[in-house]
Amino acid sequence: MRGIGNWSQADVDRTGRFLLWFLLFFLAGTLVLDVVVPNVVRERAVAGASLFVLERAGIGGQLDFSAEHALIRLDHGAVIQISELCTGILETLVILGAILATIDVEWKKRWAGAIAAAVLVGALNLARIGITVGLIVSSSDLGLVDLAHNLFFRVFLFVSVFGIYLAWFLWATEQWPKKGIRLFKPQ
Repeated sequence: MRGIGNWSQADVDRTGRFLLWFLLFFLAGTLVLDVVVPNVVRERAVAGASLFVLERAGIGGQLDFSAEHALIRLDHGAVIQISELCTGILETLVILGAILATIDVEWKKRWAGAIAAAVLVGALNLARIGITVGLIVSSSDLGLVDLAHNLFFRVFLFVSVFGIYLAWFLWATEQWPKKGIRLFKPQ
């Protein structure tokens, strides 16, 4: 059999199946979610959950659903817009697709991992929003706020998704918390 570089043909086939299933799960999740829970509902839900978290941290405000996107009008004057990209749905669909597409793991562990990962990504997303709003409230440096928002927005959740997937994979394949972690099974 022929492979690619140091990969055997079995590795290439397994990777191809993973990518195909990932794409199918991701697209199916996107389509189902758009039909079952429209974007405006997701934005409003995240805005409400974010305001709930912010109020627990002592930052008050009101929800405003009169604009194109959900808004949080903070008592101190700032207005926070929650758009589709702020909901964490993209990251959630990515990790769900990856976990469900990992065909070498039994379904029971895939479903358990998918549920735990979705909850964890949602919690991390709310924490990211809370930290960003905290910076907005406490800093007059708009450059710092913009950098923090973009850094958290573009990097934090995707790095978190990778870490969550890796931890789930090692748990599901019973390689963690044991010593001598192997990401690939020996041939």
